[in-house]
Amino acid sequence: MRTKSRMPGEFTRELGGTNFNLYIHDNNLTIKGYYGKALKPSFFYRYKTKEELDLAITRHADRLNKIYESSVERKVKKKEANSAIKAADHFSIGEILVNTWGYEQTNIEFYQVTKISAKRITVAELKKTYTETGFMCGHAIPNKDSFVENGDTYNLTVKENGAQVRLSSPKSFYSFSKWDGRPEYESHYA
Repeated sequence: MRTKSRMPGEFTRELGGTNFNLYIHDNNLTIKGYYGKALKPSFFYRYKTKEELDLAITRHADRLNKIYESSVERKVKKKEANSAIKAADHFSIGEILVNTWGYEQTNIEFYQVTKISAKRITVAELKKTYTETGFMCGHAIPNKDSFVENGDTYNLTVKENGAQVRLSSPKSFYSFSKWDGRPEYESHYA
């Protein structure tokens, strides 16, 4: 724990990288806690005695240190799990993935695994067959081994996700998963 003076009677305690600051004003017997760069405090308490204030500071510091230690432990476990993953254990060349995305409509793209390395797979966009089943909606299925000319190719990292694996996304709104062989619902405008 590091203590740094701010103003007379006020100082902050920065707890081991938790991104949390405690502000204590000894004269007013108050304590404020801020997460990150928040402008509003997460809590703001006033105490009747200096002993109560000191006890509260200790309690908050202990709680925040436990939160920090558990987050570090989770990160270490996740890193260990990710280091043990092998892409070839979960994917095979020729396997088809589906990418769904969209806000007001559901867009479907199919990709085929073309290369596998230790932690990554390379996928190339496939052509698809679309069948209209309703007003501005229908179902799509991939055309295996029929790649889109000048289509997208991505290198996706295989990552741990509990008992399963997940794939990194080249765009924040993409969602890649293994295709289950059933037609995928797709909607569109025009």
